[in-house]
Amino acid sequence: MIVRLHNLSARPPVLSDVQAVTELMNACERAEVGVAHITEEEIESSWLAAGFMLRTDAWVIVTKKGQIVGYADARRSGEHQLTSLLRVHPNYLGRGIGTLLVWLTEERARHLMRAIPVGQRVTLINMVSSVNPRAKHLFQREGYTLAHHYWNLAIRAEEDMELPLYRRQQHEVALVLDAQNVAGAQNALARTGVFTLHQYHVFEKELRPAAVMQFAQGLETQCIIV
Repeated sequence: MIVRLHNLSARPPVLSDVQAVTELMNACERAEVGVAHITEEEIESSWLAAGFMLRTDAWVIVTKKGQIVGYADARRSGEHQLTSLLRVHPNYLGRGIGTLLVWLTEERARHLMRAIPVGQRVTLINMVSSVNPRAKHLFQREGYTLAHHYWNLAIRAEEDMELPLYRRQQHEVALVLDAQNVAGAQNALARTGVFTLHQYHVFEKELRPAAVMQFAQGLETQCIIV
């Protein structure tokens, strides 16, 4: 695939990018929910996970000054399921970065699904914050459908608030709920002391139905975004 961007470039990340990617993800979290707690250790651990290859399964979007303003990755998350993660810096929205990252993750996902037996239904999953309408519109435009919702509940011990950030303990629980039947579900973010509750939408795209489907081999795609 040949990719051309106006004043931006796309490349695979390297381990030394872990700090910049962490800062990018936290900037996105703060813009969406007002808090951020992603650590470099979490990012590096995900990059070193079994079966994940940083040079083929992830991408960063970089400015001419070297700032990382976009990130995406794709990986298998189940027997017949793949997931992708996309982040675009709040100051760089509306430049086509998200669209390009969706295309890149889908192309990689189609390569990864070759290891899944033909005839099995395969889906690609993306999670979107409920307060990010731009991302929801992007995925819907690219053919994704809303599969379900879930709530992320972060609980931080009150005594930890007096400790340095690196020593605080935080526990998270993902709750899969039907948002239509949850009282007060319209409140995307609720803060009470040391508790944070935030809703996410899970979008999925069927890459292969439960029937034989053949894909063209050896095609080169040229994507130009200006």
